Amino acid sequence: MKKNTLFDNYINDSLTDSEYEELMEKLQDDEIAEKFTNYLIETQLILNAASNITSVAPSVAPEIKETTFKTVSWKILFLAASIILGLFLLIPQKQQFEVIASTSSTFKSGQFINNKVIALDDGTVKFKLPDNSIIELKSPARLIALSKHQLELTKGSLNVHLAPNVKSFEVTTAFGTVEDLGTAFGIHLTKSSALLSVYDGKVRLKLKNNSKEFTVGEAVTFNEKEFQKAIFTEDVFEAQDISLFGLGYRQLRPGQNMELNLDKSAQSIQTQISMSFERDRDFKYQLVATSQGKVIYESSAHTAKDEFDISIPVNNLDNVQITFKALEGSIQNAVLKMQNMQLLTKGSRPYEGDFLIPPSSEWSYFFEKQPEANWLQLTYDDNQWPKGQASIGYGDYDLKTKIGPNSLRKTISRIYLRKVFDLDNIELADMQKLNLNLLADDGAVIYLNGRDILRHNLTDGPINEETHALNRAGIHSGEIIYSNYSLPVDSLSQGKNVISVILYQVGKKSSDMRFDLQLKVY
Repeated sequence: MKKNTLFDNYINDSLTDSEYEELMEKLQDDEIAEKFTNYLIETQLILNAASNITSVAPSVAPEIKETTFKTVSWKILFLAASIILGLFLLIPQKQQFEVIASTSSTFKSGQFINNKVIALDDGTVKFKLPDNSIIELKSPARLIALSKHQLELTKGSLNVHLAPNVKSFEVTTAFGTVEDLGTAFGIHLTKSSALLSVYDGKVRLKLKNNSKEFTVGEAVTFNEKEFQKAIFTEDVFEAQDISLFGLGYRQLRPGQNMELNLDKSAQSIQTQISMSFERDRDFKYQLVATSQGKVIYESSAHTAKDEFDISIPVNNLDNVQITFKALEGSIQNAVLKMQNMQLLTKGSRPYEGDFLIPPSSEWSYFFEKQPEANWLQLTYDDNQWPKGQASIGYGDYDLKTKIGPNSLRKTISRIYLRKVFDLDNIELADMQKLNLNLLADDGAVIYLNGRDILRHNLTDGPINEETHALNRAGIHSGEIIYSNYSLPVDSLSQGKNVISVILYQVGKKSSDMRFDLQLKVY
């Protein structure tokens, strides 16, 4: 506060007549009149505060002389100024939000909102911020103003249209933070994820351990750990609840397929593709997705060393199967890896079936001679048989269970295998489909609860000592590529079941044998 003798004398009521006339003449100037008004307000606040202090704090009363401004001690001025500052901080500042349009019963157009938390129970509201940025909320929504340029959306949908001069604007959610880089964008929250659509400019999406920039016309669904491209919408208020389900890591061997049962509300499946291989690498392959026997997606040709992202559209489909096939060369010992697989859907998590016999299961096996006649029955005791993890056989370096040396090819033409599995946790009446994945070098007959239900690369005639595989399994068939079969559900029984297999050579001098089997019910 700048010292002014005329102003001070006016406060002290000590103006002479000439000083009074001089002051009145000066106050004709608008600038001086404004300074005089501000001076009066500031001075009166300090005097009032000092006067209050003398009544509530007697210990400082001796410091106060007359109520003349000149004689107020510096201690009193300091205390008074502190009180005024505290009062100033308590005085409500300029409203943060101006309601410029509303269909809500809670907020009216022209209303100013200074609440830190805005809860919207019905309708939509459009607010204007002091910097002329526009934000829109759609109920049910909850928005928290953390600072001038930082909002937290905890529920609902939000559209943001920032003024050109606004920088470093952020909207945080439970799943990640959207940082403005000069743009307009929308966010729609669901229970498990959030949808971000960029209407204009560019934003940066920051997750827990990841961040990426997105530009106009792009949309992404994200949760705390990952994000997936989504179908762009020009207004997230029109978006239905879209969830992002992480399906994790999957792998496929040649001939195997991954099957998902959907509810026709799914939009896309996305994943990162790579290939692992042990020997052959000079091959090209293609990933294929089908639904009800119709191809819905085919990737371009890729080499063994390629890593790439795919997006499979699954709109209005209730089932999809994913597999891969060789285009050039041999895919022996290749494994397709699908990492960070995600499903974008308006519905529920896909049903992938239940394994009755999962990959790499343990089997009982026997090869020295033909077993007892009742070996196909559930009641047969195979405790004396050796046990091993699939794949089982001999003559190949990558088998998980080798039943003997390569010299077995001189004496062994068949291997007997058994496995008991339980159906107690799955209702037989609810089952719709039974799928079997088989790797058989060279041929096999499959029995389920003693019933001959499948023959692979075998004659349809009687099974006896003279039976052998029809053709040699090669790198494009049962040696390394799985075969997929659909079996009758009524061949299962509630409770315990047994699957039995006889694996056959094509001839007595064949160099190897290999077996693996997986059984899944839907």
